[in-house]
Amino acid sequence: MPAPSRYLLKPRPSLPAVTAEELGFDEILFVKRKPYSSDHYYTDINNGTSPDRFVPENGVYLYSLRTQSARPVVTAAQLPGGRGLIGKISLSFDARKVLFDFREHPSAGFRIWEVGLDGTGLRQVSFAPADEAEKAARWSPGWHTDDIHPCYLPDGDIIFSSTRNEHTVLCGGSSHLVAPGLHRMKPDGTRVEPLTRSPVSEFCPVILDDGRVMYHRWEYIDKGARVGKTIWAMNPDGSRPQELFGLAEDTTTVYMYPQPPAGRRAPSGVCGTCHFPQGGCVGTILLVDYGMGVRVRGPDPDQPEYVQGDPRYPVVNLTPHVFIQRRTEPGWHFRTASGGYVHDPSGRQGHLYTHPYPVSDRQFLVSYKVNAADHYQQVANAYALYLLDTDGRHRPVYADPLLSCWHPLPVVARPVPPAIESSRDPHYAARGEAVCVVADVHQGMEGVALARSNGSASTKPCRATGPPAGAGTLP
Repeated sequence: MPAPSRYLLKPRPSLPAVTAEELGFDEILFVKRKPYSSDHYYTDINNGTSPDRFVPENGVYLYSLRTQSARPVVTAAQLPGGRGLIGKISLSFDARKVLFDFREHPSAGFRIWEVGLDGTGLRQVSFAPADEAEKAARWSPGWHTDDIHPCYLPDGDIIFSSTRNEHTVLCGGSSHLVAPGLHRMKPDGTRVEPLTRSPVSEFCPVILDDGRVMYHRWEYIDKGARVGKTIWAMNPDGSRPQELFGLAEDTTTVYMYPQPPAGRRAPSGVCGTCHFPQGGCVGTILLVDYGMGVRVRGPDPDQPEYVQGDPRYPVVNLTPHVFIQRRTEPGWHFRTASGGYVHDPSGRQGHLYTHPYPVSDRQFLVSYKVNAADHYQQVANAYALYLLDTDGRHRPVYADPLLSCWHPLPVVARPVPPAIESSRDPHYAARGEAVCVVADVHQGMEGVALARSNGSASTKPCRATGPPAGAGTLP
């Protein structure tokens, strides 16, 4: 184990306690559980839930900033099996209910549940598809689908990520059939439909103020396996998919858990993590301004030309004492006491972060590995809730003595974004058809010299690559 003197963060004078008056809300909703045991950033659902991760105390909790105490909303003890694991949560727009994904035991599929913040109304929302047995028979005994990362939509439906599409990453191995795509369903779990045909993974959808869905997408088209972990947006019906940031990057940084600030135009908080190893996507906290014309981030913190908070670039590292170096894997790079950096695949030579939630333009709730020497996934209570600001100050909010704390969400009602009307023609959609347009490229080119062969205009073959259209892109 490395000596503590190597770590960046030094003890500071006591900082003031985080209060409800300062933040403007009273409670924080969060998840308690051990870190995932994943080996890659996308494998939480197949090797991220080893048997030792299942304990009755796993659950969704509320922390009161006024009483400085936490209470359970729902725990695994109240759910099937009594020892399940809860992954990610989504707060309803009126701040009265929460969606969460739940796995009963290591061999079970994740399913989506809902409960009121007062603990009432607990119900299962998603169930295994009717053809689950047929799907398993096509692949291997014991294979199952998983429904994860639910999020409320403005029209009352639910968007989530699911392996019902039966896709896999192209490099196989431990990631066999673990490439979920975005789906949506009715509030009662019926009418499940895929929204995309992505060949690789899509995760963590959240709703933008304009009604679109922001999400993480592994863009694996015409690119190498370890780049292109990007941020996208689309309409809730799957139409108009649009890359927001990351396709021009040549780095191995994974832009995971993007979280836009509510009610204002400001950079989104993002966890910048590594392709592998993993413990539930932990790394550094980035601000990504996808509205800038510049499409790539600036120099890494260990490069001489690096400037903290450089306004010329769309990505700002709020925690530059840890970063993912370009094209270097596995693991993270941590700053040492001497000012240099050390490459560490074990995560024991520095602090790690995840799940940023912007509470203002300058403050973010995060999950934070407090003790730099703790292993990134093997210490049950390594991660606590902290308030991080753009000046680098770390102020503790809540730590549990037994389990780590994840996914902090302010319990604040927000206006329901507009429900974007679907662009799909129901007549054609019902028949699996579309209206397609073929254009004559020579129209409008009068007077332009054209290459000719045997006296007639000729064309040359070309290749066009891009994201596969979502199921909802048909007119």
